[in-house]
Amino acid sequence: MSAERLGRFSRKELLVYSYEEEFLEDVFCSGKFEANHDRWIGKSAERFDMIILRDPYNLFASRLKKEEDINANRYSLKKDGERETVIKIWKSYAREFTGKTSLIKNKQLHINYNKWFLEKEYRRELAESLGLEFSDDAIDQVLSIGGGSSFDRTSKDSSGTQMKVLERWNHYKDDENFINLFKDNELVELSEEIFGHIPGTEIFR
Repeated sequence: MSAERLGRFSRKELLVYSYEEEFLEDVFCSGKFEANHDRWIGKSAERFDMIILRDPYNLFASRLKKEEDINANRYSLKKDGERETVIKIWKSYAREFTGKTSLIKNKQLHINYNKWFLEKEYRRELAESLGLEFSDDAIDQVLSIGGGSSFDRTSKDSSGTQMKVLERWNHYKDDENFINLFKDNELVELSEEIFGHIPGTEIFR
């Protein structure tokens, strides 16, 4: 790793790296990340830029649970100003996901997390798009990195597909702070365009 930090990169069959808590514009349109890509990551023969998007109802519920039980996020959904930033970041990715913006110039792959969780064939198609051999062998694993699931920690390791990841919003359905997040009309419209109507969430409108 010390050699990699100095820019002496080893040859890799596959390298996956991620940006979180960053505006899409800052990642791809500023001198902050994209301009330093090859210096920090190394050059690639083939590159895919993926957006992995989860619906805001369950994502925000998991973020709130993490803040309460594990550790703080970079931006808090409980603090004025930071709450708005979380919403703006999600919308920046959703706009690109739906083609309303075209900030990413490399090959793109948009991954609907909800669909990925539910559909084996969708997971197979994604693997094929990346030129990877498909396997669902690890689908039930829950990694301990970051504390595991915000709600279940690592208690569902070996049975990850049994987690109620598409029902997390129910935990906060009576929480005024959570309810107020969905007064943002664009947030709701983008969510429904990508994920369809999530039954029960009409109570927030």
